Amino acid sequence: MKYIYTRNDLDLISWERMDKFIDKIYSDVSNFLKENRLEIKYIVPIMRGGGIPAIKLSHMFQVIEILPVQLKTTENGEDRDILMDLSCVKNKKLSQKECILLVEGNHVTGYSANKAVNLIQNQFGKDANIIYISITRDYSYRDSVSNVIYTT
Repeated sequence: MKYIYTRNDLDLISWERMDKFIDKIYSDVSNFLKENRLEIKYIVPIMRGGGIPAIKLSHMFQVIEILPVQLKTTENGEDRDILMDLSCVKNKKLSQKECILLVEGNHVTGYSANKAVNLIQNQFGKDANIIYISITRDYSYRDSVSNVIYTT
């Protein structure tokens, strides 16, 4: 499927607006963590768009360990390449109170996010607690990511 966009189809996001989105996500996730007595062990940005929000959230949550993944897909959603995965992680154990924050910039169909969830589960186990956030989301695919305990 080939997408054809015009400038009128785009919603340009300023840095000030990006900060507001990240602040809202931080508040939502913080509340969820407190309510469920969880803490973030790792932040996993889906590169490229997840990099900047992941860095900012790492400072806000005071989480040092960032484990980036980078995926490439074709226009019809088929795998092309996994450029960075989580195979570098030596300690594969998460306690029940630890979770992973999966960060994406622009969620379209959820295909990349689901692929990243699979990478996390392959590395840390099927019962890994994963919180998925994205800065923007295509509304028709807003609930398309599976096997996460919370999303915003």
